[in-house]
Amino acid sequence: MNGSFIALTITDIEAKLAWISHQNSALSIRGLWHLRSEQHAGWPVQDRIGRILRGEIPGTRRALLILSSEDVTYRHFSFPFTSSRKALQAIRFEIGDEFPPAQYVVDTIESLSLEPGRKSFISAILKREVLQKRFGELAGLGLSIIGITTDVSTLGAYFNDENDALVMEVGSGNALFILYSRKVPVLVRGIPIGLRDLGGNIQPLVREIKRTVLSFQEKTRTDLRKIYLAGSLVKERDLLGTLNKADNLQFIDQPPSGKEFKTAGSRTDLNAFASLLGATRSKKRNGVFRFDREGLEGARSLASGRARFRWAAVVLICFLFTFSFSHRLKIHALQKREAFLRSESRRVFSAAFPQVNRIVDEVRQARTLMEAKKSESGTTPFSSVSLLEILDRMSRAIPRDISFQIINLFWERGRLEIDGRTDSFKTVNVIQELLSRTPDFPEVNISNARARSEGQDVDFKITIRIAG
Repeated sequence: MNGSFIALTITDIEAKLAWISHQNSALSIRGLWHLRSEQHAGWPVQDRIGRILRGEIPGTRRALLILSSEDVTYRHFSFPFTSSRKALQAIRFEIGDEFPPAQYVVDTIESLSLEPGRKSFISAILKREVLQKRFGELAGLGLSIIGITTDVSTLGAYFNDENDALVMEVGSGNALFILYSRKVPVLVRGIPIGLRDLGGNIQPLVREIKRTVLSFQEKTRTDLRKIYLAGSLVKERDLLGTLNKADNLQFIDQPPSGKEFKTAGSRTDLNAFASLLGATRSKKRNGVFRFDREGLEGARSLASGRARFRWAAVVLICFLFTFSFSHRLKIHALQKREAFLRSESRRVFSAAFPQVNRIVDEVRQARTLMEAKKSESGTTPFSSVSLLEILDRMSRAIPRDISFQIINLFWERGRLEIDGRTDSFKTVNVIQELLSRTPDFPEVNISNARARSEGQDVDFKITIRIAG
């Protein structure tokens, strides 16, 4: 892994960063940072990482994410199978109820078997939401993730001087014990005791250390006396002094003798960053947990979600543009229609009243001119005869023995329309002749004469112009 990159691990309460340059076999540690939430209350760890990236690590955005054991659960399995594929199917079956695939991500590596004729495996189990959260935190910082693994894999690469190494990593919220054989984890045990739980009293941790050592010795039939220390405990010198008083155990808080790191200054706490520094040597797939595929699928899902959001935004913008354009087009069409009607109104007004030179309101001016003409004439074109007088004259003109029934009547001065009913078409003609003989009715017209559906009567309309 040549070039410059950032190895980092993040939990809900702390984060560690290592800025590493790797050229061929030469390693250079250009910067190490340990951030805790209690150091700066109200200032999230992620924001402080962003400040470091912008101010102290210019240009480097390739990142290797090391998942902390606080986020990961480990399980051991042993099967009398020679087929690794069959064993992996059995593991999925055994943990499926406790860790549903929809909610958890599982990666399994083959370990060194402690029993002849059997295959041993260790599974790392992680909540999908936690993986997505960690991935999102790095993506939010503008980092390009080149790999995702766990501290169990990287610590084995860091403490590789001896064939067998028992490593204890203590962080803020938990302690992790790993027994390695040739860098491959053989036994893993995590306990929920961290620095924040000790409160200056390391005895609960000492008891767990002794219990773990006895358990590992019994399972492996080996004598385990040296314990390599890693994690935040390395910086707690007072607790280390108490820890070194434990009987029959040797605690080593310095890098392996074969490790040579070029650092910007003299550092005595490199083991506190062991899980990050060991990441430069965990290249092989065997014995290394990899969550790259799940993480990258999450990235693609996130990118897909962002792409869908962008397309939705484009569609919405197009819709709003189309709606706005259509609305403006309608307004423009209405304005043109209004201008046309105004022009036509003025043209008709000018033709009807050519004597008017100044036109302000065609309708109002036309009404005024019409009223003036009526006043000048002194008469109206309509008859002054009342409706009662007209009906009386009709009654005198039509004898009583002629069938004539008025259904509807419409009257205005000078004109009368009647919807009538009689017994035959012949009677309709008789009624017209009788009314036409009356001097008061100079014009009598019959229309719409038709027989009713029953066939007994005839409906008709009679229009009479009134004289006088």
